[in-house]
Amino acid sequence: MRKVALGGFVCALLLSFTTPAAAARPSVEDTLPAPGLYCVERVAMPDLVNVIDAKWSPDAQMLAVVRFERRPSGGPAGYIEDEVLELLDMKTKQLRSLGSIEYGRPAWSPSGHYLAYWGNKADFLEVMERQTGEVIAKLTPTNPEFRWQGDTLLYLEKST
Repeated sequence: MRKVALGGFVCALLLSFTTPAAAARPSVEDTLPAPGLYCVERVAMPDLVNVIDAKWSPDAQMLAVVRFERRPSGGPAGYIEDEVLELLDMKTKQLRSLGSIEYGRPAWSPSGHYLAYWGNKADFLEVMERQTGEVIAKLTPTNPEFRWQGDTLLYLEKST
């Protein structure tokens, strides 16, 4: 009798591994996130239209957005398209306009304390302090390239 009971126990185990319910259970490896990008949180945010550039702050709490905005004009087209720079605060969902720019190219400092961007007509480079929104520097580089090294902004300027 013991052999029959043991045989029935073994059969039951074998059946559990071959039934579709057991086969459908994912392995531990299958439940790990795949390498690359994946969604960790979905958030509602205001509609942003005509976006041409966007840069996340290093802590992902702010999004610097460059977009086209149509404004009425007395010219032949009846409007002009202006590039504007805006900051979207992900906590409050508030959008703050920093005004017209051209050739914007916003770039956050690695700490996220500062945002550099090209001002109107790309004739000056502005550096804004994130907490206050105050422009703390207005620079006139002679080359359109600039880089952050920590919280130090590197750029070329023609000496006089």
